Amino acid sequence: MQRLRHEVVLLHGKLGSREAEIETLKQQLEEAKREESVVELEFSNYRKHTQKLMCDTAVDKTEQWLDSLSSN
Repeated sequence: MQRLRHEVVLLHGKLGSREAEIETLKQQLEEAKREESVVELEFSNYRKHTQKLMCDTAVDKTEQWLDSLSSN
């Protein structure tokens, strides 16, 4: 079981300079998905949010999370 731990810190709810970091996260998730790994994601947005997920779910959750940030 591979653990992927990635922390995205948001300042004032804006992605800004984090876009490259988020692209890296997406690539890491896709890699883990191919290897059928269990993924641990940690996001910081004023509060800690950590989930251990099967990779398909992690990719979906990450995309939902990023979409919700973009719409703010």
